[in-house]
Amino acid sequence: MNCIVICLDTFRADCIRYLGAQHMQTPNLDALARDGVWFDNAYAEALPTVPVRRSLFTGMRGFPWRWVRDTMGSSPNAVNIPGWHGVPPHQPTLAERLSRAGYVTGFVADTPHLFKPTMNFTRGFMNWEFFRGQEADPHRLGTPAELHADRYSHHPDDLPFWFRQWLWNIKDRRTEEDYTFPRCIRRAIQFMEESRELHPFFLWIDSFEAHEPWQPPSAYADAYMDAPWQGVEPVAPRNETWTPAEEERVRALYYGSLTFMDKWIGVLLDHLAESGLLDETVVVFTSDHGTQLNEHGEFGKTSKHMNAYTTRVNMLVRHPDGPRDTVVTPFVQHIDVAPTILRWLGVPHDRMDGEDMWPLATGQRDSLRDWVLAVWAYEASVRDHTWNAVVNVQEPDPQWKLYRIDQDRDNFDDVAPRYPDVVATQRTRLEGFLGEPLPARLPSVRPGSNYPMQDFLRARLQRE
Repeated sequence: MNCIVICLDTFRADCIRYLGAQHMQTPNLDALARDGVWFDNAYAEALPTVPVRRSLFTGMRGFPWRWVRDTMGSSPNAVNIPGWHGVPPHQPTLAERLSRAGYVTGFVADTPHLFKPTMNFTRGFMNWEFFRGQEADPHRLGTPAELHADRYSHHPDDLPFWFRQWLWNIKDRRTEEDYTFPRCIRRAIQFMEESRELHPFFLWIDSFEAHEPWQPPSAYADAYMDAPWQGVEPVAPRNETWTPAEEERVRALYYGSLTFMDKWIGVLLDHLAESGLLDETVVVFTSDHGTQLNEHGEFGKTSKHMNAYTTRVNMLVRHPDGPRDTVVTPFVQHIDVAPTILRWLGVPHDRMDGEDMWPLATGQRDSLRDWVLAVWAYEASVRDHTWNAVVNVQEPDPQWKLYRIDQDRDNFDDVAPRYPDVVATQRTRLEGFLGEPLPARLPSVRPGSNYPMQDFLRARLQRE
């Protein structure tokens, strides 16, 4: 049996048409859901991008933040996030376990954070390729005139550095096949063909899409608009204040990005079917976290909004011998992916924090856990099927927020003062997990380095 994992960034778990999002166009993920199992209560464990991948690659929890590791070379907007570091040397990765078991392992990605110095996410992959140019990846250089920033901002002379770097990165993009996600898919297909005599294979496809900036090929966004769009393209919505019409365009850009990715997931699935591999391959589709589309007056995701839009993730599995058109409601998390894959592929392993989630799909188990913990920096969400309790684990006098999610799914009404007994229960769960009372004693974060371009510009200014 082969296995492919597709992990996408910032793909909300409520944006697949077949699973209830009637405003979306996602025909290929719809087909995958009809032909597989959807885990409806899948949640991130440690957030955001890098901590999530570490949970997925190792099956081990990232929180409590246990280690202070070298992060030199990481971007300055990330290094002060607890847990933002590579895979610890003593934790075997899924790819390492599988290559030692005789699987040919491949890794195709455009997620720049995974390839920065000290990250080590390529461990265990016999073949890997990084497609450059996402967000602030220092891939291209250019001049201010090449930015054409007035196309994307009402304040083109006041853009953050990462946005200017991204505009240089995309300056030669002409067709949709120039985007990095289609290039990842084409390379993934090539990997399967080149390794055909070495099968079985394990292939991880990881994309930074649909992380901001949201700029799919224009036709994909236009499909979500009632009329042609003539204004500024608000591809990085957190930077500015937008009119109602521009906010509508932001949503269209995001939804169009998802439809664009769905199209290229279809290219991969079509290849599996045409090559005869579909019935020999488990396909897992997941995401690292979601995002807000102005539900709380803000686009994007931050640790201050630990609601389901941010912490709930996609977890869709098509197994050749598995159930079809099945929804699983018990909780699962990213840490459950590695042990599940190893069980499917018959590879024994030592203890992991995650558990095999497949018995939930086959009816052999009713649940793995009664509640889940998701943590971003020091903000923790303690969630069960009725309540979501949120607290900063390092505040000297923790101020709990509590939301009754069966009545307030989007977390608008903080009812903590009315339900002190529920807050006490969630606090007991969190402190029991930590093994200490709040506030938690967690290691500090080692500072990292600036972008070389920022150091260069600062030095030039000093010389002038």
